[in-house]
Amino acid sequence: MKLMKYFMLLVAALGVLSSCESDLEKIQTLPDDQLVAPVLKELAVSEVAITPDNLSEKIVVEWEDAFFGENIIFKYILSFTFGEKSMDVITGYTKNSVELTYNQIKTALVTLGVMADETVDIKLRVSAKVGSTGKELYTDYATLKASYTEPKDETPEGGENTEE
Repeated sequence: MKLMKYFMLLVAALGVLSSCESDLEKIQTLPDDQLVAPVLKELAVSEVAITPDNLSEKIVVEWEDAFFGENIIFKYILSFTFGEKSMDVITGYTKNSVELTYNQIKTALVTLGVMADETVDIKLRVSAKVGSTGKELYTDYATLKASYTEPKDETPEGGENTEE
């Protein structure tokens, strides 16, 4: 009799857990024609030349909020694209601006296959997304001209200085 009671409690608990999970999947946003995509604001700079001395400098990327409906929590994703490659640089909730250090930009450039001393146009945009499977809305692309240099090796050619 006790075994049957525990079994019924287990079945009830599983039923409650499964109904909670399906409620998460039923997030109601506005109809697609009423959703508002984020709008990227003009960048304060159009070009960054990254050197070993300015890695801590920052640029601010700002956008106008997206809207999926009242009390809908969503995340923003700032991504960079170069050629056919794309990568997410920053992901966060509710904030509509981000400070990027030149070091973060350099890391993205290296990851996207940009070579040192090469000046390229990086496309960046912000997307807003509800959950992991929900609707995703995008800003238009902005273009940032970017380059980076590596530290110069201070060792003279031929090795150490030797006096004759």
